[in-house]
Amino acid sequence: PGGTEPYPYGTVYAANFLFEAKKAGYPVPESSIEKLKPYLQSLLQSDQDDSLRAYAGYVLALSGTYNVPLAKKLMEKLEGFSRYYAVATLAMSGDMDTVKDYIYARSPNLGKVRRNTYGYLSSDVIAEAVVLNALVDIDVKLPAVESLVAGLLNKAKYNGHWGSTHDNGQVLVSLGK
Repeated sequence: PGGTEPYPYGTVYAANFLFEAKKAGYPVPESSIEKLKPYLQSLLQSDQDDSLRAYAGYVLALSGTYNVPLAKKLMEKLEGFSRYYAVATLAMSGDMDTVKDYIYARSPNLGKVRRNTYGYLSSDVIAEAVVLNALVDIDVKLPAVESLVAGLLNKAKYNGHWGSTHDNGQVLVSLGK
């Protein structure tokens, strides 16, 4: 609030929720969607962090715009949960052969995800929610889906919510599918 510099991650995050709301049937002004697309496209071509570029590509894919070559490159290059943004982008584009080769060849191994509260926001909760979101879009019957749901619900067991507003948002979108 009050800043004058753009915050690319914040814009991608906000766009993610606008596009998900539209996909779920909520009224979202088309002008808002159309204004966001060129910005997201510019992030794909930028020298931003590859994790942010994968996230921007995923959000663009929610609007029906796919950059399949970049998604394939990032799927191979990235490690951890950010890779699943690229996997989900490929799934939405219809490239299920690549996706199935990837998904069925390995189970999600996220390792320890450090909470980052500046720049590219991350936490173990966000990581699990992103993977769950991607897997549910691909095949809700994948074995990892049930364990991810149980793990996320367990993390909110003690205080009724996850660690941050960002965690809450990502989890609720994933569980809402």
